Amino acid sequence: MSNRRKRQIQNQQPQPKESRPFQFTAKETQPSTQLEATFEKEGEILSYTYQDWHLKFKGSDNLYPQTLAWAYRNAPTHRAIIESIVAMAKGNGLSFTKDGEPAQLFELSEESQRFISNPSGQAMYDLNDLYEDLLRQWKIYGENWVYYKSSTVMGQRGWCVKYIDAAKPRLLRKEPKAIITPFWRDIKNNNGNAYLKPGVNSKIYPIWDMTGSIPLDEEFITYKKRREPEYDIYGVPDYVACLKACVIEYMCDTYNQNRLENGFFADIFVTYFGSPPEGMEASEWLEYEYKKLKGAHNAGKPRILHAFDRDTAPQVDVINDGKDGEFLDAKKDAFDSIVRAHRFFPKLAGLSVSGELGGNQELMNMHRIVMGMVVIPNVQNPVLEQMNKILESLDMEFRVYVDNVSPIGLDDRIDPEKELTQNEKRAILNMPELDEDELDEDDRIGHLTNMQIDYKLKNKKTDGNN
Repeated sequence: MSNRRKRQIQNQQPQPKESRPFQFTAKETQPSTQLEATFEKEGEILSYTYQDWHLKFKGSDNLYPQTLAWAYRNAPTHRAIIESIVAMAKGNGLSFTKDGEPAQLFELSEESQRFISNPSGQAMYDLNDLYEDLLRQWKIYGENWVYYKSSTVMGQRGWCVKYIDAAKPRLLRKEPKAIITPFWRDIKNNNGNAYLKPGVNSKIYPIWDMTGSIPLDEEFITYKKRREPEYDIYGVPDYVACLKACVIEYMCDTYNQNRLENGFFADIFVTYFGSPPEGMEASEWLEYEYKKLKGAHNAGKPRILHAFDRDTAPQVDVINDGKDGEFLDAKKDAFDSIVRAHRFFPKLAGLSVSGELGGNQELMNMHRIVMGMVVIPNVQNPVLEQMNKILESLDMEFRVYVDNVSPIGLDDRIDPEKELTQNEKRAILNMPELDEDELDEDDRIGHLTNMQIDYKLKNKKTDGNN
């Protein structure tokens, strides 16, 4: 078909009624059976096939992020470890610096305080919430997408900054833009007119590489990824080796649930021969007997057998399913694989049974190892770096950092009789301090309890008055 004939056919196509404010670059496509989507730009019809965005990843139907989100929702061990790592990385929440020195919130400008209290325009959502969401996105998907929009109100410029769920964006191939839609499960590897309507259920934003001046008066996104060998385009999480184990854990739990739902039987099965009772259909009779046999309330109850034919005896079969042990072994192996892939200690996530948590010193050592080798370098530092880069790009006066905390306090490890001075003990009990003369009255003063000191001083003052 000649190019002239192609243009004639294209001009004959009906034009969409509404104009979309998104810009695209037209490209020629070879004749194929692939589905194509058409978009409008100033009266032009532009065609796009799935080849115009980078897939995530080959062999996954472009649904790799959806698989990661599924594992987070359905594998309990996997989810518990992710949430524990996010909590450890969050620490005491964000603290602020100004000109390189620690600063309190009230010491920052009103503009900074407004941004900290509401960076995205959503009610009850502050900068700490954004930080926590970015931590969780980074841990689940291995990448973070951040949306920016600037606006000017009464001569003052403001910013809306929020995260984008990493399951929604796909990078375009020939221009620094990303298409964002929640319908990838329907689109998969192909475009479809029903699911890719710019401005309706999908949007395309330019990607800013965070170099040079920040784009003003337009919407854009920034993108940060965790790098993985052989994966140059999208980020990959660090636990990727345990995805099959997550599926096994989910399947084992589903198997146990089905066993539980179908595992309540009467101890004796009833076999009936002949016709159903008068006035009942056979299906009604079977349903009636089924209800009498099924359910937890029938466990341990005997049933009376009734046979219409003496020569026919009922047969009772006891089913012993050997898969139970195999499934238990599979679930244990899946648990171990998930823990190893995350490089985490189960005890820190409360995944150990009672009596196996260990002592305080053991837990503190585990916490120190995980923080130093996993949480800080792989989760906390990349997200804090991204947060501070965002603040720098917005020309904010402050930067953020996190004070990490230990899950085990020192209070229960201190013996007040050995570690604290007498006045420190008295301060804990809200008692007045003793002066130096009173502390030096007796050589044994350092070994006396507070009550003994009070009793001694009281008697001494009484003797002096007498």
